Amino acid sequence: MTALGAQLSNGDAAGSLGDLAIAFTAPGHWLPYGRLLDVVRTGQPKARQALGSEPWSYYASHPEERWHFARAMGSVSAKASEAVVRHYDVARCRRIVDVGGSQGMLLAGLLATAPSATGVLFDLPEVVDGARDALLASGQADRVELVGGDFFERVPAGGDLYLLKSVLHDWDDERALQILRNVHRATARGARVAVIEGLLPSHPAPSYVHLGNLLMLVQLGGRERTLEHYTDLLVEAGFVLERTVPAPCPPFPWTVLEAVRA
Repeated sequence: MTALGAQLSNGDAAGSLGDLAIAFTAPGHWLPYGRLLDVVRTGQPKARQALGSEPWSYYASHPEERWHFARAMGSVSAKASEAVVRHYDVARCRRIVDVGGSQGMLLAGLLATAPSATGVLFDLPEVVDGARDALLASGQADRVELVGGDFFERVPAGGDLYLLKSVLHDWDDERALQILRNVHRATARGARVAVIEGLLPSHPAPSYVHLGNLLMLVQLGGRERTLEHYTDLLVEAGFVLERTVPAPCPPFPWTVLEAVRA
């Protein structure tokens, strides 16, 4: 097999795009994109009409597709997390809460750079239950508390840093604000939140994030946002943006937006 063909191997080889290719061409992703014209015209997602249910419900009832999708997103998340860990210093943190942290890859990577810190992995109960093996493999399991719940209701209290990686872009402004306000309620003055997303250019310019913006709209009704848009959301939720930390992972321009609780 050539090097090009090896990129579509079974997913165990480093850098494989096999699961990504399967997930993006399976019905759960492919069929909603058949409604792209209607989505652009109306500004409303059409996944329910295309799949018969919301995307997460669809994947729950189609385990093989869910498996490939989870592996694909895990691979993307691992590369993004590596970039964030390289560029974002958390050595002074004591308790890091990863909200919607899935398998805990980012949290484990950051904990490896902050030997005095402990972590909390917070996601839906069935998600955190499935994260145990990944955390054991990372060597950080004994430093991480697993907490199941719904971030639209509450998030764990007592952290000095809250991570929101690839969470807010799944949702419209109203729901994104609800998540941020729940983080605000869980924190004391001076605690920080790190919103980790790809930023839309503030002015017309080519960017891979534009494609992500279409993906969010078609599948979930969410959106990618500019720096100014995220700044406004943070302020409305009671945070003050203090700095941005670029964490590039080509072709996606990840950025850490660090804000402090007012």
